[in-house]
Amino acid sequence: MPGTSALAPFVGRPGLGIGIKSGLLFVNNNTLAIYETFAPCAANSLNFIYLTLAPVVAVAVNQAGFPAGNCLPIAAVLTNNNEVLDCIDYRPDWFLNASGGGGGGASTVASVVLPGRSGSIGTTTLYAVPVGGAGMYRVSADILVTSPGSGGTVQTNVSWNNGVTTSGLNSAPFPLNAAGEQAALSGNFYSTGGQVITFSTTVIGAAGGPQYQLSVRLEFLG
Repeated sequence: MPGTSALAPFVGRPGLGIGIKSGLLFVNNNTLAIYETFAPCAANSLNFIYLTLAPVVAVAVNQAGFPAGNCLPIAAVLTNNNEVLDCIDYRPDWFLNASGGGGGGASTVASVVLPGRSGSIGTTTLYAVPVGGAGMYRVSADILVTSPGSGGTVQTNVSWNNGVTTSGLNSAPFPLNAAGEQAALSGNFYSTGGQVITFSTTVIGAAGGPQYQLSVRLEFLG
C-alpha cells in the first residue's frame, strides 16, 4: 500500500460506495488536482474503482476489472445489498509519466490481503500494467492457515504476459489440516505494457472447514 494519503480510498461516507481523498496527480507532464469525492458502487458486487487518464481524468467504476490501459487503479470494493464489506487499496506508489508508466527503483504497485478464505479464488486482477509500464516486476505471495481443517491443500498462482506468451509461477500445494504459514512463491519476471497481472488459488480436497489468508505483493523494478 502506498505510504501517502493522496487518492486514498476510505469507507464511512453515507451511501453504498467509498470516499476517495484528494491528491495531486502527475500525468502527461501536467500536475492535476483531484478533489475528494464519493465513488458509488453496485450492490452485491466486486467493484473496481479507478481513474481514467484520457481524454479526461475522472473517477470510474465497473464490475469487470481494471482496464488494461488508460487507468490508475484506486480500490477493489466488495458490497452486499446495503454496505461495503471490504475495500482493498490498489493505488500504485509511483508517478505516471507521459507514456503512462513511471517509476525508478523498486516500488510496490499492488498489495492484497484476503483473510477468511475457505475455497479457491478465481483468476483476479492484481495489477493492470499501464501501456508505458513494461519492465521487470517482483511478486511475493504468502499463505497463512488461520483455522485448520481435517484435510485438503491450497496452491497459489500468479500469471502475466511477457509480450510473447502468458507465463506464471505456481506454489507447491500447502496442507490445510494444520495451522501454519507458507512463503508460497517469490520471483522476478518481465511484463509488457497494456496487460494484466493476475493471481488465483486452487483448493483441493478441503475437509473440516479450513480457512486461510492469502497475501500478495507486487513491486515494479524498472
